[in-house]
Amino acid sequence: MQIRTAKARTRRIRLVPVSLAIGIALGATLSLASCKSSDKAPPGAMADPVLVENYPSVVALDGLQPYIGVSAPVEDRTPGQPLSVQVPVRALTNGAELNVQYRFYWLSDKQVPVQEDGEWRYMRMPARAQVFMSGNALDTRATRWRLEIRPAR
Repeated sequence: MQIRTAKARTRRIRLVPVSLAIGIALGATLSLASCKSSDKAPPGAMADPVLVENYPSVVALDGLQPYIGVSAPVEDRTPGQPLSVQVPVRALTNGAELNVQYRFYWLSDKQVPVQEDGEWRYMRMPARAQVFMSGNALDTRATRWRLEIRPAR
């Protein structure tokens, strides 16, 4: 019986280094695999289905679209002077006035902003009444504009 016990001890001693070697090899493989996964590029953004040329000049944000109507804007393009715009906007509500905020973006011919975003301006729009949202570019490179209107915050 002592011979079997000695053989069992020898097997246990031999198995420990083999188990240790397998564990180290497995850990190294997993760490290498994790390095490869960081080499992947992040997912790309989806292309905008609206072409920049077709983007509207007046944008109603945060569900405001059914409550306002916009008429043809009046642009002042005096040579050598920055662009100036007045946009007639009417509240389409019955009896309830609208409290809105608006701002203009001033863009180059290539649809790139030429000056920093304008500050949001507050305006109270009486029901069914037309108001004029006006803005003036500060840069003569501005040849296009975009008006954003949102509910007041």
